[in-house]
Amino acid sequence: MKEKPYPYISTNSEFRFEFESISDIKTVKKVVRISRTEVLNVYNLALFDILEGGALSDISETRNSDLKTVLATVFHIIDDFYIQKPGSYLLFRGSDSRRHRLYRIVIAREFNQLSERFVIHGLKDDILYPFVQNSHYDFYVIQQK
Repeated sequence: MKEKPYPYISTNSEFRFEFESISDIKTVKKVVRISRTEVLNVYNLALFDILEGGALSDISETRNSDLKTVLATVFHIIDDFYIQKPGSYLLFRGSDSRRHRLYRIVIAREFNQLSERFVIHGLKDDILYPFVQNSHYDFYVIQQK
């Protein structure tokens, strides 16, 4: 993605990155959390808003008109993750069908540029497939080239 990312910090927790989504109307704190799965070298990636009181939500709607910047930030975080965990796989999906479809659209739109750095797969019925535009997958899987 050519969009300039937001600055972010890595907190003391393993693979927790924080940044702020900023618009003229509001600032929303966000977290990307990458956590281990039960499968060796496979990690789950999740994007959250930090709500008042510190709770994390993957269903809140920021509506800050900065989706491209937020996603550029997430992909820069993925680059940083792979510095620490080369050879790993990142698994993710939308928290609802609308978000899941949005991720598919963004991956398809940015596929040529993203595929310069990553191998992108779709996981369906526990089978890994090369990502194909307009195909439905249960999860998306990103691997560093």
